[in-house]
Amino acid sequence: MRHDAVYSAATEAAVDWLVTLSSGEVSDAERQGFARWLEADPRHRPAWEQLQSPLQHLLAPLRPVGGDGLLSDTLA
Repeated sequence: MRHDAVYSAATEAAVDWLVTLSSGEVSDAERQGFARWLEADPRHRPAWEQLQSPLQHLLAPLRPVGGDGLLSDTLA
């Protein structure tokens, strides 16, 4: 498999995790699955960070003062 194809698969999985974790109905099992996914392959964390970094900037005005809440906990 080509490097860009694997990276694209990691990015696609990161998008799937973002949707799941932002749903507002995240179970402990899903959070644990996300943590396992991050550690399962060295390409997963960079894919997540590449996706999450711009979103942090865009969503900052929507966060409550103090950063409390599911979204900040999920995307941190």
